[in-house]
Amino acid sequence: MRLGSRVDSFLLLAVLFGCGGEDGSSGEACTTNADCPGVQACKKFDESCQPLEQGRCEESVTECAYTVEPLACTCTGELVPNDCVPLRSDRITDAATCGGETFPCGDTTCAAVTELCVATTEMDGTTSYACASAGDRGCGEFGVADCECITIAGAGERCASDKPGQVTLSLSKIGPACEPSACEVGQACVDYITDMSTGTQCVALGECTECACAITQHCTSSATCEEVPGGLHLSNCFFGP
Repeated sequence: MRLGSRVDSFLLLAVLFGCGGEDGSSGEACTTNADCPGVQACKKFDESCQPLEQGRCEESVTECAYTVEPLACTCTGELVPNDCVPLRSDRITDAATCGGETFPCGDTTCAAVTELCVATTEMDGTTSYACASAGDRGCGEFGVADCECITIAGAGERCASDKPGQVTLSLSKIGPACEPSACEVGQACVDYITDMSTGTQCVALGECTECACAITQHCTSSATCEEVPGGLHLSNCFFGP
């Protein structure tokens, strides 16, 4: 599941450039984007991420999907949605430039930015932890671990990130605990309420694997939802007209 501080909706960032040279050509000297003509940005680093003595105008874009594109590392050591970098004064560079920190991964630690934590829950309920290269798990283009590019192979896999560059991929070989027996991977254990009774049952999630979607799909009133290994657990889910 693609969670964390970033939201799933599109936020389009429109940038209005000021008027510059008469012919609208690239390469003009600049200090800010407003100094550049047309759809151009003022770049202050060269292609090797070396600072320029004088900024220069280059072709850019007018907008970017600021919250949903995989992160890239920039010359200034910032993690930025890759399609927004053309709007900035810096450029995309090697992911290691933004690394250097570590973050906890169960009983070990992983390298932030370039690695992700993989937590695997076995059939006996035990969980093991390991670090994996971001490039090996689907983020090879920019090398930054990010849920927007991590490959999700099945219903028992979920991706979460509480901080940019610190990602945990949870893999479960068992479904949610439920009564009288555990659900299958990719199902939800639902504590339901009807006009006549209460009970618990397993329901298939299909493509609706996130809490908000599952509540809307399976419950006719407000319910609580928790992500658990292998699926979801819905509580106080009212079934009725």
